[in-house]
Amino acid sequence: MGAYPILFFYIMNKLKKLCLPGLVTLMLCLFTFIVLPVKVKGTSMMPTIHDGDFILMTGITLHKQIHRFDIVEVRSAALKEDIIKRVIGLPGEEISYKNDHLYIDGKLVEEPFFKLSFIQKEKRELGLTQYTRDFKIKLKHNEYFVLGDNRPLSYDSRYFGPIHIEDIRAKNGYIIYPIKHIKSND
Repeated sequence: MGAYPILFFYIMNKLKKLCLPGLVTLMLCLFTFIVLPVKVKGTSMMPTIHDGDFILMTGITLHKQIHRFDIVEVRSAALKEDIIKRVIGLPGEEISYKNDHLYIDGKLVEEPFFKLSFIQKEKRELGLTQYTRDFKIKLKHNEYFVLGDNRPLSYDSRYFGPIHIEDIRAKNGYIIYPIKHIKSND
């Protein structure tokens, strides 16, 4: 046997002491700037995202580009917490809803993420004639408009106003828990 096993364990022990702080730093950076773990609270994004879902989202520091229908995590000063919403309006656009239809700068825009069966069920159960109440807003050059997918039960830009790019912490990602909800939100 000799000195080789002792030397091996000595070297491994030294490497572990040197690498552990580096590994911790790497993981901290990974889960602070690149991938943000998010636990969803509330039903405002139903049926896309459910209360209690666990999502790994892409840190916004990597992707400064926000697109229509991205799902984002927003720091809400009004709620004093981070919330999950969908980007509906981009800087400089006029956003309006009329009779449950989205219009951007006067042009009808389809919302392909909506499940008609869920909307009809919610309208019936809540006694609503419209899923999204009519409104109109003109965004400034640095503003985004976000809504929850569960429109009747969502506290969003209709109530706290437009948001800014610095309010957005992360976007899209993967639901990783519970297993029956696993999917990408891209």
